[in-house]
Amino acid sequence: MPYPRYGKVFKKIRLQKHLPLSYFQDFGISKASLDKFELGQSMLSFERLDMALQAMNVTLAEYEHFINNFSLDYKEELLENILQADIADNQDLLETIAEEAMNSNHKFIGYCAKSRYGQLTQEEADDVVEFLYGIDEWGYYELSIFYFTLDSFSEREIMHLMQEFWKKSCQLFGILKYRRRVLQSSYRAVVVLSAMGARNSAKKILRNSFPTDRIHDLYVENLRNLAHGFYVHCFKDKNLGEQQIQAGLEVFRKVGYQDLENFYQKRYERLLKKEL
Repeated sequence: MPYPRYGKVFKKIRLQKHLPLSYFQDFGISKASLDKFELGQSMLSFERLDMALQAMNVTLAEYEHFINNFSLDYKEELLENILQADIADNQDLLETIAEEAMNSNHKFIGYCAKSRYGQLTQEEADDVVEFLYGIDEWGYYELSIFYFTLDSFSEREIMHLMQEFWKKSCQLFGILKYRRRVLQSSYRAVVVLSAMGARNSAKKILRNSFPTDRIHDLYVENLRNLAHGFYVHCFKDKNLGEQQIQAGLEVFRKVGYQDLENFYQKRYERLLKKEL
C-alpha cells in the first residue's frame, strides 16, 4: 500500500535542492518510478530510497523526522526510551514504560521494557517468538523487539530466531540505523549464549555477523570486541577474555561515553556471575 506523505516529503526535499527527476537515473531510479512515488502511487524499496536520500545528502533519520513532522513515531519513541532507561539502569522508568505500553495496546513494547528489568514469563516469551516468526519482512520495530527480549529465550529459540533474523533483515543492512540494530542484536546474542555455555551457537553467530563491507562504525566494532572478549572468557582463556573486555570498556571511556562504559560493565559482571 503506497503512503502519499513519503513521496510528498521526498519531492519537497528534491525541489528545495533544485534536482530534476532525471538526476536519480544514475542511481538506478527511473523518472517514471520516482514520479509515481512522489505522487503516492507506489513505494520505493528501502535500498533505493536510502540511495536517493544519500544522493541529496539527507540521512534516513532526517527523512523520518520530516515524515513525522519532526517527532518520533510513538512506538519508536517508546523503544528509544527503553534504550535510555536500560543504559541508565532506571528500573522505575522501565516499569512505567512497560505499564504505559501495555495500557496503549503495545504489548510487545511492554515485553521489551519488562525484559530489561526482569524476566519474561514463558507465555510472554512464546508470544514474542510466535509474533516474530509470523513477520515476512523484519523492519526496525521487529529488530528492536528481538534485541530487547532475546535474554528471555532458550538457546534453541535464539538460534531459530537468528535464522529468521538474518534472512528477513538482510535487505536493511545497508542503512546505518538498521545495520546497527542488526549487529547490536547479533552481539547481544553472542554474550547471552556464551553465558549459557552454548559455545557452538555463540561461535556461529560471531562468525556470521562479521561485516564484510568497509563501513567504519566504532560503536558496533567495539560491541563486537566486547562480545568476542566475553566468548574468550567463557570458553578459552578467562584472563585474556577479561583483558579484551576491559579494553573495550576503555574505548567507551576514552571517547566520552561513560554511560555506555558503566552499562556494559554492569551487564558483563551480572552475566559472569550467572556463568559462574
